[in-house]
Amino acid sequence: MTIFFAILLLIIGVLVLYFTGRRRFYRRGFSGLQQFRSYEAAVFIRLLENLFRLLAWILILAGLSLLLVFWYNH
Repeated sequence: MTIFFAILLLIIGVLVLYFTGRRRFYRRGFSGLQQFRSYEAAVFIRLLENLFRLLAWILILAGLSLLLVFWYNH
């Protein structure tokens, strides 16, 4: 059961990183700068993306630590 949760956490973390990076990529204009509708949207979206990226890294680290626990116990 530990291996299932470890792999699930890893997959969710990687998917969150992928989708936040994809959104950043498609928000870039011709010059390579991110384009937002307003200043408030820029602040709010960047804050949410950074929080999701932090959460994703925490999930990845938790998944890796569960894999280490599983490996250590077997």
